[in-house]
Amino acid sequence: MNKIFMTALFAILLGGATGFGISSYENSLEEFIDAKPVVLGSSENAPEVVSLDASKRPSARVVGSDTYDFGSMSITETRDHTFQVRNIGDADLTITFDAKSCQCTKVNLDKTVVPPGDVVNIYLQWKPKKLDLDFRQAATFRTNDPARPEVQLAIRGMVRKTARVSPDSVEFASMPATAGKTVDLSVFGYREEDFAVTSAELLYVDDPEFASHFSVEVLPMSTDDIENEVGAVAGGIVRVEVKPGLPVGPFAQSVRINTNKPDVEPFDITIHGTIISDIRVMAQPSIFSSELNSFLLGHLSGDKDHEFDFSLLIKGMAADEISMSAKSIDPDGILSIEFGTPKRLGKVARVPAKLTIKPTDKPVNRAGSQLGKAGEIVIDTSHPTVPELTLRVTFSIEASTAN
Repeated sequence: MNKIFMTALFAILLGGATGFGISSYENSLEEFIDAKPVVLGSSENAPEVVSLDASKRPSARVVGSDTYDFGSMSITETRDHTFQVRNIGDADLTITFDAKSCQCTKVNLDKTVVPPGDVVNIYLQWKPKKLDLDFRQAATFRTNDPARPEVQLAIRGMVRKTARVSPDSVEFASMPATAGKTVDLSVFGYREEDFAVTSAELLYVDDPEFASHFSVEVLPMSTDDIENEVGAVAGGIVRVEVKPGLPVGPFAQSVRINTNKPDVEPFDITIHGTIISDIRVMAQPSIFSSELNSFLLGHLSGDKDHEFDFSLLIKGMAADEISMSAKSIDPDGILSIEFGTPKRLGKVARVPAKLTIKPTDKPVNRAGSQLGKAGEIVIDTSHPTVPELTLRVTFSIEASTAN
């Protein structure tokens, strides 16, 4: 009896518990199905909105290129550019500034939440700190686009002077004395279209004879030449002519170029080179400098003769056609020259020669300084293009101690 009662009671309790569990499950399921989407952000502690519709998401796309080529600018300028990023997705796009390179001075966004179909304007400003022909700066932004969590926007171009001259120096190596040379200096302006070369002038004019071998002329630059120079908007040409007849040896002249822009300093361009002749000196380096075209004989005693052998190499004439003689010698009576018999040496003729410094009882200073000018020998020749040759001789003599 008791066993039957206990069994019945257990069955009743088990059925009730099961019914309660099923009822609770059904109620919870109904509440879950009927519930509205959870909105994180409706409270103060939640910054984002999360939708249960996983098919909706933002998508960031840069309008146009993500790199802006500004062409050319000067180091004194500040430039800016506005990029656009469009949200082509179907959920709000969030975009925030993350980092920038050091020469981007300012970064601004006009919004940080971009609805679907809308754009955000991103303003970049930059000021270069140095000249750079491959200038590039960038700014990075973070987004909630799972396919593009980072957007990088860049600017690039050339940072160069407001104006420049090309070439910035000119060298004429081994220029024949009988030949002239011409060089065009291109002056480019990169900022203002009304930039122009106003004048050009020689700087070394104290020696009229030397200056007469140079001339300068300002000419217009063709549109094609301006367009071929990247970033240039204007330009001009300065033509420099080196005329025949400069003395054998090194020379240097400078040309100053002026423009119509007060903020552009005048350009000083060096023109230098070495004049060579069809008649050249061949001597030991210890007594002759080809760079200076001078004999460097040093300090000599006045007690004896000092002899120095060298040769003259001559192009363009047969050996038996050559004749040479001293036209003038300074100082005469102390410095002298002798010529030997011309001989053939390959493609040139060779004339042996000898310089002699004679004894003197007085000190002589011909070192080519302020204390004494260099000695000089002028030679008459039968050469058709070098009828006259000048040899520069530097030396000093200590007075003879002989009685």
